[in-house]
Order: sequence, then C-alpha cells, then structure tokens
Amino acid sequence: MTSDISRIASTLGFTMAELSLNRVGKLSSHQSWMAIEDALTASGVTLAVLGGAMAMIFMVRPRGIVRSIGGGLALIGFAMLGVVAWKASVGAVRGIALNSEGVLCLGSNGRGTFATIGRVSVPIMWEAANVLIPGKRYRVYYLSDANSFLSIEPIVVNPKAQDAP
Repeated sequence: MTSDISRIASTLGFTMAELSLNRVGKLSSHQSWMAIEDALTASGVTLAVLGGAMAMIFMVRPRGIVRSIGGGLALIGFAMLGVVAWKASVGAVRGIALNSEGVLCLGSNGRGTFATIGRVSVPIMWEAANVLIPGKRYRVYYLSDANSFLSIEPIVVNPKAQDAP
C-alpha cells in the first residue's frame, strides 16, 4: 500500500511529507508558494485582459451602442477573471487544505484533465491516468477556495473491521 501511495505521489508531484500535512489541513511551504504563484498569475492575467480591452476601446474609438456593448463585455470579462483571481488569492492567504472522499472519476475538457471525487472536481496532471484507477475510492486534498489539487491517497477499507460485530 505504501508503495502505491509513493508511486502516486512521485507521479503527481507531491511528497509524503506534504500528504501528512494535508491530512491535518495544512500546506507545505512549497504548496503555499505554488498557491501564491497561482494567485499572482490569475491577478496578472486579469489586469492584462483589462488593459488589453481598454486599449482596444481607446484605439478603435467605437461610438454609440458599439462602445457601450464593447465596454460592457470588457467589464463582464474583467469581473469573471477577477472572481477567479480573488478565489485564488483567498485560497493562498488562508492556506487551508480541505479534503473530499469518494469514487474517482477522471475527465478532461479543453483546458485539461480533472478528477472528480465526492463533491469536488480539481484540475490534475494528465499523468493521473497512469497511477489512479477510476471507480476506486480516494481522498483528495485541495486548496480551499481555489480548488487547486494538493495531494491524493487511496482509501483502504480494512476487511477485518467490516467483519467485526
């Protein structure tokens, strides 16, 4: 069992020490730094999109309804990216590892691979398909607010405990 967890950890980029910290709701210093980096990236993308939209509006100089629609769409896009950046920032500052247990379902969309376990879906490396078994029970640890993957472990049911009266 330990070798399974070690193989999962090495493939998906977390350590056994990080898994131990995640089990008690904490992040390692490396995980904290990665959360801050994600939050800064999301904030930078938000500002870049806002700047690009504003530059386009000023360069094209649309008039009337076109200007209103363009400005409205720019504000909606900024608000959506702002929510993502805000959630990433709050997750990084709080630094709390949450967990969810359940049957693993791996999926993918245009943005990458994700794991759905219990009540949560988190983005995960595509290599997960090489070490995780869909349909098997796992416990996933993720960053609160940001839903960023931290670590994962299989749930082992002790057959002797089930047979006890």
